Amino acid sequence: MCNLLVWAHQATVDYNYRVGPRITEIAKLILQNGWLSEHHGSFQRIVDDGIKDDRKLLVGESTATDFDNIKQLLAQKLLEGPEIEIGGDPAIAAIRGHLLRLGPGSTDLPEVWYMGLLPESVKDVLEKRQVNEAYEIRTNVFKIAQAVKHRPQSIGLEADVAKLILIQSSGRSISLLAPDGSFQDFFSSLEQELKQKSSPPTRIVLAITAGKPNMVEVSQKSYAALAQTVSQVLGDSDPELKAMLLSATDTKVSEIIFLWQLLREIKKTAFGDRVRTFVGTRDFRDKNNRLDRPFAKSALYLLKEADIISSNDAEIHDLYAVHTRETKHEIPLAYKLRELPFRAIKVCHSADGVIMDLGCRPEHIITSDSFRKDPSTFLTDVLRLAADGATYAMDATAGLGRSANESMIRIYSGHVNEKSRQHERFNAMFLGITEPMPAGMISIPSARVVRTLGAVVGLGAVFDGLLLSFLMRE
Repeated sequence: MCNLLVWAHQATVDYNYRVGPRITEIAKLILQNGWLSEHHGSFQRIVDDGIKDDRKLLVGESTATDFDNIKQLLAQKLLEGPEIEIGGDPAIAAIRGHLLRLGPGSTDLPEVWYMGLLPESVKDVLEKRQVNEAYEIRTNVFKIAQAVKHRPQSIGLEADVAKLILIQSSGRSISLLAPDGSFQDFFSSLEQELKQKSSPPTRIVLAITAGKPNMVEVSQKSYAALAQTVSQVLGDSDPELKAMLLSATDTKVSEIIFLWQLLREIKKTAFGDRVRTFVGTRDFRDKNNRLDRPFAKSALYLLKEADIISSNDAEIHDLYAVHTRETKHEIPLAYKLRELPFRAIKVCHSADGVIMDLGCRPEHIITSDSFRKDPSTFLTDVLRLAADGATYAMDATAGLGRSANESMIRIYSGHVNEKSRQHERFNAMFLGITEPMPAGMISIPSARVVRTLGAVVGLGAVFDGLLLSFLMRE
Protein backbone atom coordinates (compact mmCIF):
# COMPACT_ATOMS: atom_id res chain seq x y z
CA MET A 1 0.00 0.00 0.00
CA CYS A 2 1.33 3.44 -0.91
CA ASN A 3 1.42 6.45 1.35
CA LEU A 4 -1.55 8.82 1.58
CA LEU A 5 -1.47 12.62 1.40
CA VAL A 6 -4.51 14.48 2.71
CA TRP A 7 -4.68 18.15 1.72
CA ALA A 8 -6.98 20.31 3.83
CA HIS A 9 -9.11 22.45 3.79
CA GLN A 10 -10.47 24.92 1.18
CA ALA A 11 -11.17 25.36 -2.54
CA THR A 12 -12.40 28.08 -4.87
CA VAL A 13 -12.72 28.76 -8.62
CA ASP A 14 -10.12 30.81 -10.52
CA TYR A 15 -11.06 32.67 -13.71
CA ASN A 16 -7.80 33.71 -15.41
CA TYR A 17 -7.78 36.21 -18.29
CA ARG A 18 -4.83 37.25 -20.45
CA VAL A 19 -5.41 40.97 -20.89
CA GLY A 20 -1.85 42.12 -21.67
CA PRO A 21 -1.48 45.91 -21.96
CA ARG A 22 -5.26 46.31 -21.87
CA ILE A 23 -5.20 45.96 -18.09
CA THR A 24 -5.18 49.78 -17.79
CA GLU A 25 -8.29 49.95 -19.98
CA ILE A 26 -10.02 47.27 -17.88
CA ALA A 27 -9.12 49.08 -14.63
CA LYS A 28 -10.48 52.32 -16.06
CA LEU A 29 -13.81 50.71 -16.99
CA ILE A 30 -14.11 49.14 -13.52
CA LEU A 31 -13.66 52.64 -12.05
CA GLN A 32 -16.18 54.22 -14.41
CA ASN A 33 -18.82 51.60 -13.52
CA GLY A 34 -18.23 51.97 -9.79
CA TRP A 35 -17.48 48.27 -9.27
CA LEU A 36 -15.44 47.09 -6.26
CA SER A 37 -15.51 50.61 -4.85
CA GLU A 38 -13.38 49.72 -1.80
CA HIS A 39 -10.42 49.22 -4.14
CA HIS A 40 -10.81 52.25 -6.41
CA GLY A 41 -7.44 53.58 -5.22
CA SER A 42 -5.70 50.41 -6.44
CA PHE A 43 -7.45 50.54 -9.83
CA GLN A 44 -6.56 54.22 -10.22
CA ARG A 45 -2.87 53.44 -9.63
CA ILE A 46 -3.03 50.83 -12.40
CA VAL A 47 -4.66 53.38 -14.72
CA ASP A 48 -1.92 55.90 -13.90
CA ASP A 49 1.16 53.68 -13.74
CA GLY A 50 0.27 50.22 -15.05
CA ILE A 51 1.14 47.11 -13.02
CA LYS A 52 4.71 45.90 -12.41
CA ASP A 53 4.24 43.38 -9.56
CA ASP A 54 1.60 40.77 -8.80
CA ARG A 55 -1.19 42.21 -6.64
CA LYS A 56 -4.07 40.64 -4.74
CA LEU A 57 -7.23 42.51 -3.76
CA LEU A 58 -9.61 40.87 -1.26
CA VAL A 59 -13.29 41.69 -1.66
CA GLY A 60 -16.41 40.85 0.35
CA GLU A 61 -19.26 38.47 -0.47
CA SER A 62 -21.56 41.45 -1.15
CA THR A 63 -19.59 42.15 -4.34
CA ALA A 64 -20.81 39.01 -6.17
CA THR A 65 -22.77 41.15 -8.65
CA ASP A 66 -19.66 43.25 -9.36
CA PHE A 67 -17.73 40.05 -10.10
CA ASP A 68 -20.38 38.92 -12.57
CA ASN A 69 -20.33 42.36 -14.22
CA ILE A 70 -16.53 42.28 -14.56
CA LYS A 71 -16.65 38.82 -16.16
CA GLN A 72 -19.30 40.06 -18.63
CA LEU A 73 -17.10 43.07 -19.43
CA LEU A 74 -14.11 40.81 -20.07
CA ALA A 75 -16.22 38.57 -22.33
CA GLN A 76 -17.10 41.63 -24.41
CA LYS A 77 -13.60 43.11 -24.59
CA LEU A 78 -11.44 40.02 -25.07
CA LEU A 79 -11.20 37.62 -28.00
CA GLU A 80 -10.60 34.57 -25.82
CA GLY A 81 -12.45 33.40 -22.73
CA PRO A 82 -10.92 32.68 -19.33
CA GLU A 83 -8.90 29.68 -18.27
CA ILE A 84 -11.08 28.21 -15.51
CA GLU A 85 -9.33 26.21 -12.81
CA ILE A 86 -10.00 24.92 -9.33
CA GLY A 87 -8.19 27.27 -6.95
CA GLY A 88 -7.42 27.41 -3.26
CA ASP A 89 -3.91 26.28 -2.38
CA PRO A 90 -4.86 22.93 -0.74
CA ALA A 91 -7.11 21.98 -3.66
CA ILE A 92 -4.48 23.06 -6.23
CA ALA A 93 -1.80 20.99 -4.47
CA ALA A 94 -4.07 17.94 -4.13
CA ILE A 95 -5.10 18.03 -7.80
CA ARG A 96 -1.48 18.51 -8.91
CA GLY A 97 -0.36 15.56 -6.79
CA HIS A 98 -3.14 13.27 -8.01
CA LEU A 99 -2.71 14.03 -11.71
CA LEU A 100 0.99 13.30 -11.31
CA ARG A 101 0.07 9.64 -10.69
CA LEU A 102 -2.00 9.13 -13.86
CA GLY A 103 -0.71 7.16 -16.82
CA PRO A 104 1.03 3.96 -15.74
CA GLY A 105 -0.85 0.90 -14.59
CA SER A 106 0.80 1.19 -11.18
CA THR A 107 2.85 3.82 -9.42
CA ASP A 108 4.83 4.19 -6.21
CA LEU A 109 3.68 7.80 -5.82
CA PRO A 110 1.37 8.43 -2.86
CA GLU A 111 -2.40 8.54 -3.18
CA VAL A 112 -3.60 12.15 -2.84
CA TRP A 113 -6.95 13.35 -1.47
CA TYR A 114 -8.50 16.74 -0.93
CA MET A 115 -10.49 16.83 2.31
CA GLY A 116 -12.44 19.91 3.32
CA LEU A 117 -14.99 22.42 2.10
CA LEU A 118 -16.89 22.09 -1.20
CA PRO A 119 -18.44 25.48 -2.07
CA GLU A 120 -21.27 25.68 -4.60
CA SER A 121 -19.04 27.54 -7.07
CA VAL A 122 -16.56 24.63 -7.11
CA LYS A 123 -19.28 22.00 -7.27
CA ASP A 124 -20.88 23.76 -10.28
CA VAL A 125 -17.74 23.95 -12.46
CA LEU A 126 -16.90 20.32 -11.69
CA GLU A 127 -20.41 19.09 -12.51
CA LYS A 128 -20.48 21.17 -15.72
CA ARG A 129 -16.96 19.89 -16.56
CA GLN A 130 -15.69 23.42 -17.13
CA VAL A 131 -12.21 22.50 -15.87
CA ASN A 132 -9.74 19.95 -17.22
CA GLU A 133 -10.06 16.47 -15.67
CA ALA A 134 -13.29 17.51 -13.90
CA TYR A 135 -14.66 13.97 -13.50
CA GLU A 136 -11.31 12.62 -12.29
CA ILE A 137 -11.01 15.44 -9.74
CA ARG A 138 -14.56 15.10 -8.38
CA THR A 139 -14.39 11.30 -8.19
CA ASN A 140 -10.86 10.61 -6.99
CA VAL A 141 -9.48 13.80 -5.43
CA PHE A 142 -12.41 15.40 -3.59
CA LYS A 143 -12.84 12.30 -1.46
CA ILE A 144 -14.31 13.86 1.67
CA ALA A 145 -15.98 17.18 0.99
CA GLN A 146 -18.39 19.18 3.13
CA ALA A 147 -20.83 21.22 1.04
CA VAL A 148 -21.12 24.92 1.92
CA LYS A 149 -23.57 27.42 0.43
CA HIS A 150 -21.03 29.99 -0.66
CA ARG A 151 -19.54 30.87 -4.03
CA PRO A 152 -15.89 31.88 -3.54
CA GLN A 153 -14.04 32.80 -6.74
CA SER A 154 -11.16 34.84 -8.08
CA ILE A 155 -10.55 36.79 -11.25
CA GLY A 156 -6.96 36.92 -12.47
CA LEU A 157 -6.00 39.63 -14.95
CA GLU A 158 -2.65 38.71 -16.52
CA ALA A 159 -0.76 41.69 -17.91
CA ASP A 160 2.59 41.52 -19.69
CA VAL A 161 4.81 41.20 -16.61
CA ALA A 162 2.46 40.81 -13.64
CA LYS A 163 -1.04 39.77 -12.62
CA LEU A 164 -3.87 41.43 -10.69
CA ILE A 165 -5.95 38.92 -8.71
CA LEU A 166 -9.38 39.84 -7.35
CA ILE A 167 -10.33 37.41 -4.57
CA GLN A 168 -13.76 36.75 -3.08
CA SER A 169 -13.09 34.39 -0.19
CA SER A 170 -16.41 33.65 1.53
CA GLY A 171 -16.99 29.98 2.33
CA ARG A 172 -13.31 29.14 2.79
CA SER A 173 -12.85 29.47 6.56
CA ILE A 174 -11.48 26.44 8.39
CA SER A 175 -13.86 27.25 11.25
CA LEU A 176 -16.67 25.73 9.13
CA LEU A 177 -15.05 22.30 9.62
CA ALA A 178 -14.92 22.55 13.41
CA PRO A 179 -18.02 24.41 14.62
CA ASP A 180 -17.47 23.28 18.21
CA GLY A 181 -13.71 23.90 18.15
CA SER A 182 -12.87 20.23 17.58
CA PHE A 183 -11.98 18.27 14.42
CA GLN A 184 -13.30 14.97 15.77
CA ASP A 185 -15.95 14.66 13.02
CA PHE A 186 -13.37 15.61 10.39
CA PHE A 187 -11.04 12.81 11.43
CA SER A 188 -13.92 10.35 11.86
CA SER A 189 -14.80 10.90 8.21
CA LEU A 190 -11.21 10.17 7.23
CA GLU A 191 -11.19 7.02 9.34
CA GLN A 192 -14.39 5.77 7.69
CA GLU A 193 -12.98 6.39 4.22
CA LEU A 194 -9.79 4.52 5.07
CA LYS A 195 -11.77 1.49 6.28
CA GLN A 196 -12.94 0.96 2.71
CA LYS A 197 -9.35 0.39 1.53
CA SER A 198 -7.97 -3.14 1.36
CA SER A 199 -4.73 -2.24 3.15
CA PRO A 200 -3.75 0.76 5.30
CA PRO A 201 -1.27 3.37 4.07
CA THR A 202 2.24 3.27 5.52
CA ARG A 203 2.21 7.01 6.15
CA ILE A 204 -0.68 9.48 6.37
CA VAL A 205 0.53 13.03 5.75
CA LEU A 206 -1.88 15.81 6.70
CA ALA A 207 -0.94 18.81 4.57
CA ILE A 208 -2.14 22.37 5.12
CA THR A 209 -1.30 25.85 3.89
CA ALA A 210 -1.11 28.74 6.34
CA GLY A 211 -2.67 31.68 4.54
CA LYS A 212 -3.41 35.02 6.17
CA PRO A 213 -5.93 34.33 8.98
CA ASN A 214 -9.11 36.28 9.65
CA MET A 215 -10.93 36.77 12.94
CA VAL A 216 -14.09 34.64 12.90
CA GLU A 217 -17.11 34.47 15.19
CA VAL A 218 -17.47 31.15 17.03
CA SER A 219 -19.78 29.66 19.66
CA GLN A 220 -19.07 29.96 23.36
CA LYS A 221 -18.18 26.26 23.44
CA SER A 222 -15.77 26.60 20.54
CA TYR A 223 -14.21 29.74 22.04
CA ALA A 224 -13.52 27.91 25.30
CA ALA A 225 -11.91 24.95 23.51
CA LEU A 226 -9.73 27.14 21.31
CA ALA A 227 -8.72 29.38 24.23
CA GLN A 228 -7.44 26.26 25.97
CA THR A 229 -5.38 25.39 22.87
CA VAL A 230 -3.87 28.89 22.86
CA SER A 231 -2.92 28.51 26.52
CA GLN A 232 -1.28 25.16 25.83
CA VAL A 233 0.70 26.50 22.86
CA LEU A 234 1.72 29.88 24.26
CA GLY A 235 1.64 29.31 28.00
CA ASP A 236 2.48 32.62 29.65
CA SER A 237 5.20 33.48 27.15
CA ASP A 238 3.38 35.88 24.84
CA PRO A 239 0.33 37.66 26.33
CA GLU A 240 0.39 40.28 23.56
CA LEU A 241 0.03 37.64 20.82
CA LYS A 242 -2.64 35.83 22.83
CA ALA A 243 -4.68 39.04 23.02
CA MET A 244 -4.50 39.37 19.23
CA LEU A 245 -5.63 35.79 18.64
CA LEU A 246 -8.53 35.78 21.12
CA SER A 247 -10.93 38.72 21.32
CA ALA A 248 -11.57 39.87 24.88
CA THR A 249 -14.87 41.61 24.04
CA ASP A 250 -16.70 38.90 22.07
CA THR A 251 -16.24 35.31 20.83
CA LYS A 252 -14.04 36.05 17.82
CA VAL A 253 -10.83 34.06 17.33
CA SER A 254 -8.06 33.93 14.74
CA GLU A 255 -8.36 31.18 12.15
CA ILE A 256 -4.75 30.16 12.78
CA ILE A 257 -5.81 28.70 16.14
CA PHE A 258 -7.89 26.18 14.18
CA LEU A 259 -4.73 25.18 12.29
CA TRP A 260 -2.87 24.72 15.59
CA GLN A 261 -5.78 22.58 16.79
CA LEU A 262 -5.90 20.54 13.58
CA LEU A 263 -2.21 19.52 13.71
CA ARG A 264 -2.33 18.80 17.42
CA GLU A 265 -5.52 16.71 17.22
CA ILE A 266 -4.46 14.42 14.38
CA LYS A 267 -1.47 13.23 16.38
CA LYS A 268 -3.89 12.02 19.07
CA THR A 269 -6.12 10.04 16.70
CA ALA A 270 -6.20 6.30 15.99
CA PHE A 271 -3.84 6.91 13.05
CA GLY A 272 -1.06 7.09 15.64
CA ASP A 273 2.57 6.87 14.55
CA ARG A 274 1.65 6.71 10.87
CA VAL A 275 0.85 10.45 10.87
CA ARG A 276 3.21 13.12 9.58
CA THR A 277 2.35 16.77 8.92
CA PHE A 278 3.22 19.29 6.20
CA VAL A 279 2.80 23.08 6.36
CA GLY A 280 3.22 25.40 3.41
CA THR A 281 3.48 29.05 4.44
CA ARG A 282 2.07 32.01 2.53
CA ASP A 283 2.75 35.75 2.28
CA PHE A 284 3.26 37.48 5.66
CA ARG A 285 2.87 40.99 4.23
CA ASP A 286 -0.18 43.24 4.55
CA LYS A 287 -1.72 45.21 1.69
CA ASN A 288 0.88 47.96 2.21
CA ASN A 289 3.73 45.41 2.01
CA ARG A 290 4.51 45.74 5.72
CA LEU A 291 5.44 42.63 7.71
CA ASP A 292 2.45 41.34 9.69
CA ARG A 293 4.44 40.32 12.75
CA PRO A 294 1.56 38.76 14.75
CA PHE A 295 0.72 36.54 11.77
CA ALA A 296 4.35 35.54 11.23
CA LYS A 297 4.84 34.91 14.95
CA SER A 298 1.74 32.73 15.18
CA ALA A 299 3.00 30.84 12.09
CA LEU A 300 6.25 30.10 13.92
CA TYR A 301 4.26 28.28 16.60
CA LEU A 302 2.35 26.37 13.90
CA LEU A 303 5.57 25.31 12.15
CA LYS A 304 6.84 23.75 15.38
CA GLU A 305 4.10 21.12 14.90
CA ALA A 306 5.18 20.29 11.32
CA ASP A 307 7.39 17.50 10.01
CA ILE A 308 7.86 19.09 6.57
CA ILE A 309 7.89 22.85 5.88
CA SER A 310 7.80 24.67 2.55
CA SER A 311 8.21 28.46 2.19
CA ASN A 312 9.29 30.86 -0.50
CA ASP A 313 12.28 33.18 -0.20
CA ALA A 314 10.32 36.22 1.04
CA GLU A 315 8.56 34.13 3.71
CA ILE A 316 11.87 32.74 5.02
CA HIS A 317 13.28 36.28 5.32
CA ASP A 318 10.19 37.34 7.29
CA LEU A 319 10.13 34.26 9.54
CA TYR A 320 13.81 34.80 10.33
CA ALA A 321 13.21 38.48 11.13
CA VAL A 322 10.42 37.62 13.56
CA HIS A 323 12.31 34.69 15.10
CA THR A 324 15.52 36.65 15.72
CA ARG A 325 13.87 40.11 16.06
CA GLU A 326 16.45 41.32 13.56
CA THR A 327 16.35 41.74 9.79
CA LYS A 328 20.07 41.12 9.02
CA HIS A 329 20.18 41.69 5.27
CA GLU A 330 23.80 40.57 5.22
CA ILE A 331 22.98 36.96 6.18
CA PRO A 332 22.34 34.79 3.06
CA LEU A 333 18.96 33.14 2.68
CA ALA A 334 20.32 29.59 2.97
CA TYR A 335 21.79 30.41 6.39
CA LYS A 336 18.50 31.93 7.55
CA LEU A 337 16.66 28.76 6.56
CA ARG A 338 19.15 26.63 8.51
CA GLU A 339 18.78 28.76 11.65
CA LEU A 340 14.98 28.49 11.87
CA PRO A 341 14.41 26.32 14.96
CA PHE A 342 12.27 23.51 13.57
CA ARG A 343 12.92 19.77 13.76
CA ALA A 344 11.57 19.26 10.26
CA ILE A 345 12.58 18.92 6.63
CA LYS A 346 12.70 22.58 5.59
CA VAL A 347 12.40 23.63 1.95
CA CYS A 348 12.75 27.12 0.49
CA HIS A 349 11.63 27.71 -3.11
CA SER A 350 12.02 30.74 -5.34
CA ALA A 351 11.99 31.67 -9.00
CA ASP A 352 15.75 31.03 -9.02
CA GLY A 353 15.86 27.59 -7.39
CA VAL A 354 15.15 25.40 -4.38
CA ILE A 355 17.09 24.38 -1.28
CA MET A 356 16.36 21.75 1.36
CA ASP A 357 17.68 21.60 4.92
CA LEU A 358 17.42 18.35 6.83
CA GLY A 359 16.35 19.57 10.24
CA CYS A 360 15.56 16.05 11.45
CA ARG A 361 16.39 12.43 10.64
CA PRO A 362 14.67 12.00 7.26
CA GLU A 363 13.96 8.30 7.93
CA HIS A 364 11.36 9.56 10.42
CA ILE A 365 9.34 10.81 7.43
CA ILE A 366 10.50 9.18 4.19
CA THR A 367 9.60 5.53 3.49
CA SER A 368 11.02 5.00 -0.01
CA ASP A 369 13.33 2.04 -0.69
CA SER A 370 15.22 4.29 -3.12
CA PHE A 371 15.94 6.69 -0.26
CA ARG A 372 17.37 3.90 1.88
CA LYS A 373 19.66 2.77 -0.93
CA ASP A 374 20.92 6.24 -1.90
CA PRO A 375 19.57 9.13 0.25
CA SER A 376 21.46 11.90 -1.51
CA THR A 377 20.40 10.91 -5.03
CA PHE A 378 16.78 10.41 -3.94
CA LEU A 379 16.47 13.86 -2.31
CA THR A 380 18.27 15.61 -5.17
CA ASP A 381 15.84 13.93 -7.58
CA VAL A 382 12.88 15.10 -5.46
CA LEU A 383 14.02 18.73 -5.53
CA ARG A 384 14.86 18.67 -9.23
CA LEU A 385 11.50 17.18 -10.25
CA ALA A 386 9.52 19.52 -7.97
CA ALA A 387 11.39 22.60 -9.22
CA ASP A 388 11.22 21.57 -12.88
CA GLY A 389 7.59 20.51 -12.54
CA ALA A 390 6.70 23.98 -11.27
CA THR A 391 8.70 25.53 -14.13
CA TYR A 392 6.85 23.30 -16.57
CA ALA A 393 3.55 24.60 -15.15
CA MET A 394 4.65 28.11 -16.17
CA ASP A 395 6.21 27.24 -19.50
CA ALA A 396 3.85 24.65 -20.99
CA THR A 397 0.93 25.79 -23.15
CA ALA A 398 -2.80 25.29 -22.66
CA GLY A 399 -2.52 24.49 -18.99
CA LEU A 400 -0.71 21.26 -19.82
CA GLY A 401 1.97 21.85 -17.21
CA ARG A 402 -0.49 21.78 -14.32
CA SER A 403 -1.86 18.38 -15.39
CA ALA A 404 1.40 16.72 -16.46
CA ASN A 405 2.02 13.25 -15.07
CA GLU A 406 5.35 11.99 -13.75
CA SER A 407 6.70 10.79 -17.09
CA MET A 408 6.00 14.16 -18.76
CA ILE A 409 7.85 16.02 -16.00
CA ARG A 410 10.77 13.57 -16.11
CA ILE A 411 11.05 14.01 -19.89
CA TYR A 412 11.01 17.79 -19.51
CA SER A 413 13.48 17.75 -16.61
CA GLY A 414 15.81 15.32 -18.36
CA HIS A 415 16.15 17.69 -21.29
CA VAL A 416 16.88 20.83 -19.29
CA ASN A 417 20.42 21.77 -20.25
CA GLU A 418 22.50 22.35 -17.11
CA LYS A 419 23.89 25.55 -18.64
CA SER A 420 20.35 26.92 -18.93
CA ARG A 421 19.75 26.71 -15.20
CA GLN A 422 19.85 29.94 -13.17
CA HIS A 423 23.18 29.30 -11.43
CA GLU A 424 24.23 32.93 -11.04
CA ARG A 425 20.81 34.10 -9.88
CA PHE A 426 20.61 31.08 -7.55
CA ASN A 427 23.93 32.02 -5.91
CA ALA A 428 22.82 35.63 -5.53
CA MET A 429 19.44 34.63 -4.07
CA PHE A 430 20.52 31.94 -1.59
CA LEU A 431 24.22 32.46 -0.92
CA GLY A 432 24.91 36.15 -1.33
CA ILE A 433 27.01 35.19 -4.39
CA THR A 434 30.18 34.18 -2.53
CA GLU A 435 29.18 32.13 0.54
CA PRO A 436 29.40 28.32 0.48
CA MET A 437 26.31 26.15 0.77
CA PRO A 438 25.74 25.24 4.46
CA ALA A 439 26.61 21.66 5.41
CA GLY A 440 23.93 19.10 4.72
CA MET A 441 21.82 21.26 2.41
CA ILE A 442 20.62 20.06 -1.00
CA SER A 443 19.91 22.48 -3.85
CA ILE A 444 18.85 22.85 -7.47
CA PRO A 445 18.86 26.06 -9.57
CA SER A 446 15.71 26.67 -11.61
CA ALA A 447 15.50 26.33 -15.37
CA ARG A 448 14.96 29.50 -17.39
CA VAL A 449 11.41 29.95 -18.69
CA VAL A 450 9.71 31.98 -21.38
CA ARG A 451 6.49 32.93 -19.59
CA THR A 452 6.45 35.57 -16.88
CA LEU A 453 6.12 34.81 -13.20
CA GLY A 454 2.73 36.50 -13.12
CA ALA A 455 1.33 33.88 -15.47
CA VAL A 456 0.30 31.19 -13.00
CA VAL A 457 -2.00 31.57 -10.00
CA GLY A 458 -1.10 29.25 -7.13
CA LEU A 459 2.39 28.38 -8.33
CA GLY A 460 3.54 27.92 -4.72
CA ALA A 461 0.77 25.35 -4.25
CA VAL A 462 1.76 23.61 -7.50
CA PHE A 463 5.32 23.32 -6.19
CA ASP A 464 4.14 22.07 -2.77
CA GLY A 465 1.93 19.43 -4.39
CA LEU A 466 4.83 18.18 -6.49
CA LEU A 467 7.35 18.31 -3.65
CA LEU A 468 5.24 16.34 -1.20
CA SER A 469 4.22 13.68 -3.74
CA PHE A 470 7.77 13.04 -4.92
CA LEU A 471 9.10 13.08 -1.33
CA MET A 472 6.54 10.57 -0.04
CA ARG A 473 6.77 7.99 -2.81
CA GLU A 474 7.39 4.40 -1.76
